[in-house]
Amino acid sequence: MTHASSIIPLHRIPQVAPTQVMSAALDDIPYAQLSTEYSYLLRHLAGPLLPRVYRVFGDEHAPLYILTDPARRQVWNACLAAEYPEGDMACLRRNFLLERSKTLLDDAYGHVPDGFQGLLRRAGKIGHDPNYYTFWHDHLTHFPEDFAYISGRLEISAELTEALLKLPAPLRRLRVYKCFKNLRDMGDFVTAMTAVHGGTPSDEVWDVIRDKLYAGRSPLKMLLKIVDAAPCPAPFITGDDRFRHLNTVKAMKAAGLKFKNCLRSAFMIKDVLRGPTQCYEFIGAEEPCVVGLTTDGPFGCRLDDIRGLKNKPVSDKTEKMVEQALSEHGITKRRSVFSIVEDWEERYEPSDDTDFFPF
Repeated sequence: MTHASSIIPLHRIPQVAPTQVMSAALDDIPYAQLSTEYSYLLRHLAGPLLPRVYRVFGDEHAPLYILTDPARRQVWNACLAAEYPEGDMACLRRNFLLERSKTLLDDAYGHVPDGFQGLLRRAGKIGHDPNYYTFWHDHLTHFPEDFAYISGRLEISAELTEALLKLPAPLRRLRVYKCFKNLRDMGDFVTAMTAVHGGTPSDEVWDVIRDKLYAGRSPLKMLLKIVDAAPCPAPFITGDDRFRHLNTVKAMKAAGLKFKNCLRSAFMIKDVLRGPTQCYEFIGAEEPCVVGLTTDGPFGCRLDDIRGLKNKPVSDKTEKMVEQALSEHGITKRRSVFSIVEDWEERYEPSDDTDFFPF
């Protein structure tokens, strides 16, 4: 047998019953060369709660905390999170060791909502920020229905808790979280909904959104419905029946399907909604085509392109007809005023301003 094959992987090591550990420890501890330093393990297991844990289980008492079952440790952590430990630490420590978990939690919080002890069993092996414990205690007190979603999870992580705390109050439900594939999608949805509702949606708005999610509405479809109805900037061309302005995202997508081109693509819709580009369907010719215009800031707009089905160039006849119709609105295919100025600035020094002479 090689040395590598003789190594037992950690996940195959069987669990040992607490009674076995206690029996073996009592038998052998008189002969053990005990460590004088436990701070590293205590710091690791207590996590953000270390200052509070150290008050009760510091120095020679650290092995009690380190060797205790993680679920029981989380009960102690929850009690320490409720109130900073003061007074007789020996008495508190003895209570932690002897009292039932529910009794300890009742003393710390006044009451224990259904599911709170179950949550602590799913809180992992490391201590959390005090807000973790107080949030879930208050949350399960006011929304006991969320216990059903806790019982189906292996662990209630600090990351999930922090994500819920950042949500608007009406959306702080595990049932809402279950509507998304991951925390990032949930955060992106809230960011988008905040923006489309003016930046500061009221609780009433979030109540409506939550109810739609509860009713089975897809978050993606909810966003798409809002974005599809978003209006494009005011048209450059008005009062001319030959040009149909594609004035919403929905109109852009419909035209993209009709012409089999990129009008329904994300980058095109982004450019149109933000304003540098406008699109029109020209219906004054036999050959169907789409006209793209580009803004030139305060200097009007200019023709960008004329395209037919599948982005193919139009015939010379159609091109001349469209250009003639655009010229009636002062729109031509030209360089941007800004690009001309930029070009000149690159080619001429400021001192050359007077070097232009008449013929």
